[in-house]
Amino acid sequence: MIDGYQVLDKWLSDHKNTILSSDELFHYLKIIVSLKQTSQIMNGLNKILIL
Repeated sequence: MIDGYQVLDKWLSDHKNTILSSDELFHYLKIIVSLKQTSQIMNGLNKILIL
């Protein structure tokens, strides 16, 4: 979730009932990696700002 927005759920619902191409699957995986990295960065910033 980013600001209450479920990015992956939204992306999947937008592609419901479609056969995904390999490019679309790769794009989905890149979204996952980006969300994970963003979460790690935000957690690191929170630790710095709280100290």
